Amino acid sequence: MIDMPGADVRTADFADLVLADQDWLDAEFAAIIAANFPTAPVPSAARPAPRPAVPARTSRPRPARVPHRIDPHQRSPPRRQPTTPNTRRR
Repeated sequence: MIDMPGADVRTADFADLVLADQDWLDAEFAAIIAANFPTAPVPSAARPAPRPAVPARTSRPRPARVPHRIDPHQRSPPRRQPTTPNTRRR
């Protein structure tokens, strides 16, 4: 920041000048607001019609489907059936 001799005094003098006349300050503020904001709100675009209401349920909701249980352990191969003398392979 550049140090300017007397800058503080000039800033204080300017603030005193601006704030000296409250009526002038109010008029300037009102003029700034009027110049930057329209008096009437801008009409908005037409909104689509609201969706119809969801009819109330007359029956109980169906239970959620439960997935088949998955065994967390790895299964071993099926056990061999004991062979009988008549079913023996040759």
